[in-house]
Amino acid sequence: ITETQVDYILKWIKRWRTGEFDAATPSEEATEAFMADLRKACPKTIWTSGCDSWYLGKDGLPALWPFSPQAHRDMLARPLDEEWVLRRAA
Repeated sequence: ITETQVDYILKWIKRWRTGEFDAATPSEEATEAFMADLRKACPKTIWTSGCDSWYLGKDGLPALWPFSPQAHRDMLARPLDEEWVLRRAA
């Protein structure tokens, strides 16, 4: 998981260094879709089986990745520009 995240960030850094953008922010739509997927998947995990854990948020759902490592690799295979707001400095 860590290697996948580092590779993903390095792709963003390379693009930033070439001047494609100065700031990148996840779009509101992409964030909402991602959070909806998490909320849908979390009730199927052991973390929501009645345990009392610091992993659980106020909504009772865990702040953990509920999917497989392969799903994580697939999601971070490449940056999807349509999920981001890319800005250039004025």
